Amino acid sequence: MDPERMVSEALRAQAVQGRPPAPPTGSRRPPPPPRPFPVGWVLLIALLTGALVGVSLAMISIFAPGALPAVGAG
Repeated sequence: MDPERMVSEALRAQAVQGRPPAPPTGSRRPPPPPRPFPVGWVLLIALLTGALVGVSLAMISIFAPGALPAVGAG
């Protein structure tokens, strides 16, 4: 037997001593599937943002007439 191999086996046996052997790499469970993109939350935030902008523009046009430029009046 090769001296390098003997040293290698001795070091490996010393490193593994006291621990259970590692399972083979092929027996690991696959990673869980990625979580789906939260489309509902994105749509809800977009809806609330649009409502906030619309209400803000409506309030400005009601309480400060002439503050907003006329669009489409020709």
